[in-house]
Amino acid sequence: MVLSTLLEDGDLALAATKILRETAAELRADAYRLRYRSRRFASIRGASDLDSEQHRIRELLRTFVSSGNTTRCYGGFSRGSICGACGQTIKRHDFEYDLALGAVELRIDQACYQLFLEELEAHDSPA
Repeated sequence: MVLSTLLEDGDLALAATKILRETAAELRADAYRLRYRSRRFASIRGASDLDSEQHRIRELLRTFVSSGNTTRCYGGFSRGSICGACGQTIKRHDFEYDLALGAVELRIDQACYQLFLEELEAHDSPA
């Protein structure tokens, strides 16, 4: 009687372990896809694509500058965030900036922050 109870408990433990291993494998696959998705097509970009990408980033940052409201900016060290303007991963311990415009926030890396400063200067200077 004790032996049959132990066998049943062992079968339950093996079934639970199998489910946990399958779940862990699925989570690892999802994490891999999420981590490398942004860089998947980077190798086939051409020079004209980079110009249009920078233009798109400038347009996004220009909306923060030209809104008429005060844009607040906070800086700090990254914990591995993703830049909201260019989509690149901000490496851990690199500096990142949070632009806040009302309830909207945009986290950007140093390169995009330089573009933001250029757009801010162009907006503030008389035409």
